[in-house]
Amino acid sequence: MTQLKGLRELDFALYISSISLYLQNPLDHAYMLYDLIYELDKTELYISGRGDVVEAYMLIWRGQKYSGIHLWNYSEDFKRLLKEALPVIIQLYRPSDLEKVAGALKEAGVEFKAEVYLDIVVDEERFRPYRPQEAVRLDPGRHVGEFVELKKPRGQTSMRDKPWSSSKSGGATGSLKTGGWSQ
Repeated sequence: MTQLKGLRELDFALYISSISLYLQNPLDHAYMLYDLIYELDKTELYISGRGDVVEAYMLIWRGQKYSGIHLWNYSEDFKRLLKEALPVIIQLYRPSDLEKVAGALKEAGVEFKAEVYLDIVVDEERFRPYRPQEAVRLDPGRHVGEFVELKKPRGQTSMRDKPWSSSKSGGATGSLKTGGWSQ
């Protein structure tokens, strides 16, 4: 039988199983591990599974104006939690989950917009910019003002806490943005 467990209910075996997901596929699970290590006070994690096997998880990060949800392998167990977290930006890691999540949001009467984003991951040695003559290495002394301007629309005006904290790299293949979200 499938069980839903929150972060406070995780036992050691389930925690190790969660870490194993990251080790098997770091891009899909980077946000989960990062938030559990560095943003625990802003993070909720719900795992759906059997015994110590993680079959699906819902990570809720409440660090900005809107919550961020990362869904890996959507489970019906998450339907109530999804409705309670609105307004929210949802990242899906499996394209097959889009129809299920869209159905749950429609059922709750939530207006939403689905968009697809692609992430690129490359190391510094092999990166070849499209326009190399325009590419520059970022220098905090020279580019911090532009970085602050980029962060302002996201509601972050102070850079004292963690100046580069939003540079996490994930592997999302899809994203849903629900009610109240604006650019």
